Amino acid sequence: MLKKINFKSKHIALVTVVILFLLTVVSCFLGVRGQKLDSIGLYKLLPWIPIPSEKFEWRTALVPGADFGVTEAISFTFNEGVEEEKSEVVRTLSSRLSNYGLSSFSIEEHEGNYQLKLPNDIINSDKLELLLSKGEFSFAGPDGEDFLSGKHITRANVAPADQTGSSWYLAFELDSEGKDIFAKKTTELVNEMMLVKRDGVELVRASIAEPLVDGGASIPGFTFDDAYINAILMKSGALPYELNVGETLEGEPMLGENSLNGVIIALWIVIAVIMLVFLIKYRLAGLAGLWTVASNICLSWLIIALIQAGFNLSSLLAFTLSTIILVCNILMLFQGMSDDLKSGRSAKQSLKDSYASNGKLGLDIMLALFFFALIIIIMDTGVIGHFMQLFAVCMLVNIIMVQLGFRLMLNSMFNLFGEKTSLYITANTQGVRE
Repeated sequence: MLKKINFKSKHIALVTVVILFLLTVVSCFLGVRGQKLDSIGLYKLLPWIPIPSEKFEWRTALVPGADFGVTEAISFTFNEGVEEEKSEVVRTLSSRLSNYGLSSFSIEEHEGNYQLKLPNDIINSDKLELLLSKGEFSFAGPDGEDFLSGKHITRANVAPADQTGSSWYLAFELDSEGKDIFAKKTTELVNEMMLVKRDGVELVRASIAEPLVDGGASIPGFTFDDAYINAILMKSGALPYELNVGETLEGEPMLGENSLNGVIIALWIVIAVIMLVFLIKYRLAGLAGLWTVASNICLSWLIIALIQAGFNLSSLLAFTLSTIILVCNILMLFQGMSDDLKSGRSAKQSLKDSYASNGKLGLDIMLALFFFALIIIIMDTGVIGHFMQLFAVCMLVNIIMVQLGFRLMLNSMFNLFGEKTSLYITANTQGVRE
């Protein structure tokens, strides 16, 4: 009866290992090559794993940002202003672009003017025009006379005005001085109209049903895009003066013309070295580690592509940092196993004990980093928050692969190949029970 159970366990382990390896190979192949889903190619699974290739087909799913890809170089000049005001312009524009969700752009002085570099086709011209506008808000009575400047706005956001999502509120909060002025004036304007202006032009009219004394208001009647852009402009504050926006030219990547291939080649070399070390030092256990790293690469870049994060410094750093943490967790588990194997314990028991000690420590670290990233995401909607979104996603993939995938694969290998110590470590095993 015992032999039948072992025989059955080996078959289950063989099926598990084969299926996991085949799924990984097929997924990685599709991630690199893509796949036509019909005979004439109308439907195509786009490749999503970045490789050094002349075709760069993966760029369709994982569009390179301004760091590595073709950029739009937009030149602009200032009418007037001292150096401090020029610095304020750069700070305000950077805040607007970051809050819009762009993580790779640059604003730098170029031939006496300033030049803004953005990823190619990342934002349409109308929205970009708004983000580059002066963005000065004011509030006026029905006669059109301003009674409050937008400089008193401290916060702004958007919220749905109905369940269909077709109408949105533009909500804002005021500082103490603005709160007093707004409360007094809206008390006078009950049952009348209030005008919201941007750069001197009427943006929307809102009826005042009651005095607004809470230091803010929510104005309905916007589409999501309009409310979102105006909230960004309100939060960043107005530019000191209007910009003279010039022509838009095609620019080279911010990190240089050949930076993309160089970074990808370096990344793959490092990953190849790690996998080679796994195989040489830990043998069959290293093969399980190699499978875990390969699966993690495939899943991480797939999710990054699906959320349209693009291939830029932010996504590359999030992937690289999370992969380093994954490798460190696997090495910690390997080390715990090696110590027990050298002392003569069985491979299965060594793995179980390693997860109970080193594995628990690794899980605690990954969960702490994951929840820390969530906190930053809530607090920051700019570049740092965008990076933390990617990092949190990659860390979630790490947790699943280390705590479930790696453990399942290694236990299946124990059942399939046995628990002989020399199969899993290269250290001298003389005198060790096998």
